[in-house]
Amino acid sequence: GAGRFARLNDKVCRLERELMEEENENMASRSGKMARTIKRGLPQFIGFHLLFRLAGFVFFAPLTAWMTTFLIESSSNGAISNYDIASFLLSLRGLVFLTIVVTVAFVLLFFEIGGLTALAIALQRERKITLPQLFGFLFASLPKLWLLSLRQFLVYLKYAIPALAVTGGAYLIFLT
Repeated sequence: GAGRFARLNDKVCRLERELMEEENENMASRSGKMARTIKRGLPQFIGFHLLFRLAGFVFFAPLTAWMTTFLIESSSNGAISNYDIASFLLSLRGLVFLTIVVTVAFVLLFFEIGGLTALAIALQRERKITLPQLFGFLFASLPKLWLLSLRQFLVYLKYAIPALAVTGGAYLIFLT
């Protein structure tokens, strides 16, 4: 009885040690492979991310300049007050401007996330993906991304309408 149990216990302990050593070796090889994959793909990820920061700047800088110019011209003053900003954003022109800016911001965000995801999948599968292939895939998905962005904006707008209604009411009561 007791001797047999001791031998069985020794075998179980030996098997556990072997399994633990094997698992440690597997983890080391997996973490090494993951580190090599990340190192190989890091320049692509950083380049793609910087490209979209630049695209955002190229798109939003002129829009911001236009909005600021419009507000200064319409305020008849050299400074822009909170009243001028609220008037603009609560006007039809301001709501259209806001809709376009937010929707384009979502499109750029989803476009970038889609590209980074495609790069990650290609790296994981150890396949080379070129920039023209990546942009071809993304531009083919652009209509769907645009619809997704518009839906995202409308969902946010749906939840923001009560706050906007209160803001509009306060604007009408106190600022007009």
